[in-house]
Amino acid sequence: MSVKVTKEEADRIMNIEGNVRLATFNTYYSFIFDIKGKEGVEAVEKKLKEVGYPMDLEGLYKGDSLKWVPQAQGCLILVAILDYLGWEEKDAQKIGYFLSATTFFTKLIIKYIISPEKTFKESAKLWKRHYAFSELELIESNLEKKYVVFRINNFKKFHLALYYSIGGYIVKIVEMATGSKKTNLELTKCIFWNDPYDEIKITWG
Repeated sequence: MSVKVTKEEADRIMNIEGNVRLATFNTYYSFIFDIKGKEGVEAVEKKLKEVGYPMDLEGLYKGDSLKWVPQAQGCLILVAILDYLGWEEKDAQKIGYFLSATTFFTKLIIKYIISPEKTFKESAKLWKRHYAFSELELIESNLEKKYVVFRINNFKKFHLALYYSIGGYIVKIVEMATGSKKTNLELTKCIFWNDPYDEIKITWG
């Protein structure tokens, strides 16, 4: 079932505290502009305004990427984009993948691509530079069997789609580290499913 942004859901999301760097979501503008042009950007902004939270996507895109802003703001934009496109929560992986290819966080990761293991470890460390809450932990990395497991501790119940977006982000980093384009994302645990933490497993061919 496709995601719908409602006033009730928007209020719920926007009442959740927790700051992130603007860099984690300001390129949502680029994503929607690239596939739907100015019309798409305006349509998403219209949806945000309809639920009581008007935002200037281009203004955010041009803003200071290192500024601390509410994660709720980025999550609501994501939900509005999914609604406009008629996409499901899992489709947010495509958006996260796009963001990962264009953000400052990934540029920081590039200098650590010495080996997959080193990249995975540094990704977890760099998380804290971009999220004022929660921690990304490398749980398991098996290069022979070609999989890696990350755990996100102390995240908050913004929206299920956000976890898939973050997963898509990490998929791109795994591809950069391993050189493989045959990757698969599995959200194995999630606080939305009453698990105590979120866990993401990525395999590659």
